[in-house]
Amino acid sequence: MSIRLAVYHAPFDPPTLHHRRIAERLVELFDRVIVVPSGPRPKPAAVPDSHPVHRATMSDLHFRGLEDHGLTVDLSDLEDNCHSPPACLTDRYLAEGVEFWHVVSVDWIRDGAAKKSTIHIEWERGAQQWDSVGFIVLRERGEPIEPADLPPKHIVLEHDPYVPSQSVRMMLNQGEAAAAEHLQPSVAAYIRRHGLYRDVPVDGRATFKPDHAKFQLYVDEWKETSRNIGELLAPYTGDRPEMIVAVGGDGTMLRAIRKHWRDRLPFYGINTGGLGFLLSGRDVTTFWREEMLLYHLPLLLVEVEFASGGKQKAVAFNEAWVERATGQTAWVRVSVNGEERMKKLVGDGVLVSTAAGSTSYARAMGAPPVPLNTGVLLLVGSNVLRPAFWRPAVLPMSAEVTFETIDPSKRPLQGYVDGELFPEPVKRMTIRVSRTAAVELAFTRGHDPFAKLAQVQFPADDD
Repeated sequence: MSIRLAVYHAPFDPPTLHHRRIAERLVELFDRVIVVPSGPRPKPAAVPDSHPVHRATMSDLHFRGLEDHGLTVDLSDLEDNCHSPPACLTDRYLAEGVEFWHVVSVDWIRDGAAKKSTIHIEWERGAQQWDSVGFIVLRERGEPIEPADLPPKHIVLEHDPYVPSQSVRMMLNQGEAAAAEHLQPSVAAYIRRHGLYRDVPVDGRATFKPDHAKFQLYVDEWKETSRNIGELLAPYTGDRPEMIVAVGGDGTMLRAIRKHWRDRLPFYGINTGGLGFLLSGRDVTTFWREEMLLYHLPLLLVEVEFASGGKQKAVAFNEAWVERATGQTAWVRVSVNGEERMKKLVGDGVLVSTAAGSTSYARAMGAPPVPLNTGVLLLVGSNVLRPAFWRPAVLPMSAEVTFETIDPSKRPLQGYVDGELFPEPVKRMTIRVSRTAAVELAFTRGHDPFAKLAQVQFPADDD
């Protein structure tokens, strides 16, 4: 028995209620639905695409709730900064036991009877796909269509008239409140707090105040204080939470972010530990009633190749690093953007940190802490013997850093992301800022991380 699978590939910039209604119809008809927000188009668009991380976030928010009905949002186009042609999508998802369907508009199948449709002419292997896979043809009610133009295997899905994404973008650009009528409330709120589609630069910090006291909790169960606070907040949990509340220390927040970043909700931390750079205070009664500072912060995409030949991907909020796995010093080749920068770094290990992670291990290794939303990466070594006197390097956010072991048999490396160990010795680790993974971190105004950073940079004089 085959699995019926439909692929819905579109810019979704922004995703509108029309896209949601189409997706809801698709999950009724198919076993699986894969939504693919498209990457940069081969031809320049009339209006430039939004940043991939914002489109990824809006797509996750927009189609939330359909996962239990078989829908998946595939962010690979946005992450890889590419536009997958339909033939590539067919190759990616078509497998034994899969009945594959493309979602297309009526315009794409016109003149199909004469084999002159957009699919025949512009698609790679278009004629072959016309005859071999299925097509869900989106047709606005009353829109003319010639039955002879339809592919051999098709479903015509009629829909009501709608406002295209490009028109909604123009409405947002002009500040028209009516644009919200065409958007999911969570998407509209995200656009509003980050000033998307406006001709105004966003500095990475916004404000946030939840409409309701509805949370998703992530509690450090090892600490009694955290458990007690979790019990006090338990009545505020439930369906459709507006933020994720992590109760514990910075490590608790890191684990919460790595587990729940695709929930695309703002994170707020209640500190039951020490200084807590990523957290606010222990107030559990009023924090949601005040306007909070909100930082939009990137995650690192970490790709590792193990000595055994296997591969794995992960995301990190603070840092990723390699270090010696035995008593032998590590010998590491370090490259930046494909160019070898250190032929042989000799030491205990080497790390890439975000600005948010600069107050953690990077600082312990000698790097200067930097403000939370500074657009830099830090490259830092641990107990470096060679190159002699090497100091931490500051890299642009566009940098891609690769660590590679020089002597895997005698000097194996182990790899970490945010303190979590990869399961096997690492041959190569590549680190860059993700184009799709990011988080929003909220603070009460009395716990602005800039003030905490000042405590580290300018310690009080005990005298």
